[in-house]
Amino acid sequence: MQAVWDAWQRGIYDSTQFPGDQNFILHVFNLQMPTALTYWPECMVRSYKALRKLAAQDHNAARKQLEACAILKFHGQPKPDGVLRPWLHPRHTILRHPLQPRLWSFLADDIRAHWR
Repeated sequence: MQAVWDAWQRGIYDSTQFPGDQNFILHVFNLQMPTALTYWPECMVRSYKALRKLAAQDHNAARKQLEACAILKFHGQPKPDGVLRPWLHPRHTILRHPLQPRLWSFLADDIRAHWR
């Protein structure tokens, strides 16, 4: 969006510290175009990492949360390709759960079916 680029070039928010570029973009949007962004209801979005963590304790509860959501978000690691091929990124899959091989490719079949 042009407003973000213009704000960056003009240094309008130079005195404000932002931890990352996405925080800067969100700040500009919220100040200059407050109705431009909308969010999915929280109950419709689930974190892959949070579901995998839950699955380590209660696989059925994780599956139930997955079925209730519309969006599975991947933030940080692993990314979907790392789930589909856990040996490519062992630090985020195999080494994180060395004694739980079912978590190495947690939801891989679901991801394969829906991710394009």
